[in-house]
Amino acid sequence: MLPRLNGVGEPLERDGVAWEPLGDGPLEEGDVVVIDSYLLDRAQIEACAARRPVVVFHDGGRTAPPAGSALVVSVGGQSPGALTGPAWACLRPMFWGVPAAPIRPRVERILVAVGGGIVAGGSALAADIAARLPEARVRFVVGPYSDEDRPAGVEIVEAPDELLSEFRAADLVVTAAGQTMLEALAVGVPCVAVAVVDNQRAQLARLQETGAVRAATPDDAADLAAQLAANPGAREAMGATARATVDSFGALRLAWRIADLAG
Repeated sequence: MLPRLNGVGEPLERDGVAWEPLGDGPLEEGDVVVIDSYLLDRAQIEACAARRPVVVFHDGGRTAPPAGSALVVSVGGQSPGALTGPAWACLRPMFWGVPAAPIRPRVERILVAVGGGIVAGGSALAADIAARLPEARVRFVVGPYSDEDRPAGVEIVEAPDELLSEFRAADLVVTAAGQTMLEALAVGVPCVAVAVVDNQRAQLARLQETGAVRAATPDDAADLAAQLAANPGAREAMGATARATVDSFGALRLAWRIADLAG
């Protein structure tokens, strides 16, 4: 049986794994059910957890994880008994054991990736960074459905399948505080992150406490980027801390725990 994925209408393959749409099918088809979705009904998840081991990804926000969950995974959470903290950040296989990005004395290339360009104001932020750091190439990631402006002086990265190559080429990343931030930290590139939705706040706060990332708002992100660009020592320290904090092997750790549940 192929694994099923919620929120898609057609079969797809990602990183060598083939998926079928969940559709209206029952959650209980597998030996273990892994849930990373805001779209499923909480009562449905809890009913499933009464019959099968359920592993739930939780954003560490105010709402408690579904009752009966066998494992709760939360990078930003503090729940007793949960798998919490950056060691459990689950990244794509291309990031497992990836070499560290070089920290160069001068910032020559900056990647701006705030929600794939869907977040309003992303292009304005990229333009502001380009104006403050005119000697750097600023590359702005836009999604396939983005209607953001294409600001002058900013290079557009159009709906890439992955950002690993961009991270490794960048001297600084300004990003939303979700999965893209975790990937950037695993590569060791200095990172300024903005919580563009509420479910990113706990994760960003926890990672800022470690020194792995600088938390920003849309209003001060360009200022923080300029400050880091002028401070190679701070960037070097951030890169090393980021790599030590998000070591890229969280998915493998979790896979062993899931295998134990499956028996």
